[in-house]
Amino acid sequence: SFGKYGLFMGRNVKNRDSQYSDYIYASLGLYNEAHRLAWESMTEMGLSVTTLKKLVAYNLIMGRSDIAQKFNSRLSRTLFYSHYYDEISGSIEKNKNSCSPQRKAYFVNINNIGADMAYLIEDGEITKDRVDCLLTSLLLDNRVVAFGRYLPMASEFYPAGLPLLYEQALLLLRQRFSGKMSVSERSEQQYTAYVNAYKRSKGDPSQMVQFADTYYFYLNFISPNGSKIFEK
Repeated sequence: SFGKYGLFMGRNVKNRDSQYSDYIYASLGLYNEAHRLAWESMTEMGLSVTTLKKLVAYNLIMGRSDIAQKFNSRLSRTLFYSHYYDEISGSIEKNKNSCSPQRKAYFVNINNIGADMAYLIEDGEITKDRVDCLLTSLLLDNRVVAFGRYLPMASEFYPAGLPLLYEQALLLLRQRFSGKMSVSERSEQQYTAYVNAYKRSKGDPSQMVQFADTYYFYLNFISPNGSKIFEK
C-alpha cells in the first residue's frame, strides 16, 4: 500500500505476517489493539508458544491478571517452556495484589492512525515511537503543515540532528519554520540538487531515480494524494 496505509501490516489474519503485526501496536503502547491482533492470529493460525507469551504479557500490562494466568497455565503444560510459567507466575500474583488501576483499553482506528497518535500525544503520553508514527503518517498523507506543528516534539529524541526525511519536509516549509529548527548542509545541498534536476527532467521521474529515497520524490511522483500539500 502507498500513503499512510503502508505504515502497518494488513489485517488479513490468514496471512502469516499477521502474527507479527501486534508488535507494532505494542511498541506504540496500544496494548488492547496488540492483544486483539494476537488473539485473532491465534484463532486463525493455531496456538503457539510465541502467541501464548504475547497474550500473557498484554493482559498483564493491562491489569487483567486472571486472563493472563489462564494463558500462562497453558505454558505450564509444555515440555520446553514450563519454566516461563514459573517465571511469570510471580509477576501475575504481584499484579493481582497491586492497587494500580487497570490500564485503560484503547481501540485504534487503523485508517487514521495519525489522529490516534495525536490524541495520545496531546493527552500527555509522549514517546519517541508515537511521535515518529504521527510525523510519518502526516508526511505520507501530504499534511506537511501539520507535520511542521508537531515537529518540535521530535527534537528531544534526536539531539544529534533530525532524520533526513524530517529535514527534507522541513525545507518545504522553510519560510514558516526555518527559524525554529536547523537543517544540515547535506539536506540543503540535496534540496538544491533536486530542484535543479526536476527542472532539467521536466518532471520525468525516470530521470530522477537518484532521488527516489527522498520525500520530494514521494510527494511529486508516488503519493496517492498527488503533489498537493494540505494546509491542515
